Amino acid sequence: MATHRYWRIAVTNTHGDNVVSLEEVEFRATAGGADLTGSGAALGTNNVGYAPSGAFDNNAVTIWAASASLGAEGGVGDGNSSNHMAWVGYDFGAGTPVDVREVLIQSRAGFAGQAPKNILIQFSDDATLWITAETFWDIPAWSALGEARIYTIPEWMDFPYGARRYWRIQFSDSNGDTYIAIPTADFHDKVGGRWLSFAGTASHGHTVGGTAADSFDGYSGSLWAGNKTTWIQFDFGAGVKWEFAELAILSRASPYQAQAPKDFIIQASDDGSTWEDRATISGETGWGAGGEWRYFPITALEPPAEIEIAGTLPAFEGSMSITFDVPVFNIAIAGTLPEFLGSMSIERGVRTMGRISNITTID
Repeated sequence: MATHRYWRIAVTNTHGDNVVSLEEVEFRATAGGADLTGSGAALGTNNVGYAPSGAFDNNAVTIWAASASLGAEGGVGDGNSSNHMAWVGYDFGAGTPVDVREVLIQSRAGFAGQAPKNILIQFSDDATLWITAETFWDIPAWSALGEARIYTIPEWMDFPYGARRYWRIQFSDSNGDTYIAIPTADFHDKVGGRWLSFAGTASHGHTVGGTAADSFDGYSGSLWAGNKTTWIQFDFGAGVKWEFAELAILSRASPYQAQAPKDFIIQASDDGSTWEDRATISGETGWGAGGEWRYFPITALEPPAEIEIAGTLPAFEGSMSITFDVPVFNIAIAGTLPEFLGSMSIERGVRTMGRISNITTID
């Protein structure tokens, strides 16, 4: 993982309290390594009188504590936008970015309910755009005596092959209403994961209530509504791309179940103009009266292979079809490629991947 100036722990839920508190936090470059904090500055949510510095001073007497808006799941919040979570982090200083691979968290003795249940470990280069390195959800209850736990951050791939800057939901039908309403739409980096906190810009094609930001803020108390053939999308910003494995949608409670989406397409784009379909969902009916979460898988794109063909291809007239077990983008032919009339295509199984447009000859 690359080095970054800012690192933080974002807490979206506690074990029952409206306040989250920690005695100590350590950021480490290696497993069991030395604490990297000490020469920089602590930062974070500071709204109950316990400053972020209390988590980085190696003193069990001092603590960090904060509160945030309550969400539908209880605890600190049901989403990960800055309005619905509490966080504590560290600025390692200009010119001294660090690579964090392990985090130690020490809970507060006597306040097990204030210990984190759901956390995101995030990094940033400007303290504005935060990228999630790893999520830890449904953390077991902490000891009332206070407890230290260690969380490992795996190697992180900045831009997977299928990562895109823009993601959107293109609706085509509701469950009977003129409009569609979405209290919360969460893109997850892994199946069973949770919404990752990003800076970015939400937008929509049409609205009769709220904005797309109200669907993407991770907070069930707000919503966007628009006609049943419009779209909502999220732009993660220049230089940021994400590959998602799942979309979670929370429907509106009774008497508005008919505003839940029935048919829609999940799409991604690099430029916000040319869209690729990543999942097609149809026939989603019978949404629960109390509001219901549903989860829709998004298939990751496989990187193309580069294939080398050794030998001489004979002259021919007609069409040539080459089938491989993986998508192919570049084909290098060692030998002679004769002139031919017709077309050449490649396939993965029986599904045509498209015409080969990048063929090189190896001399």
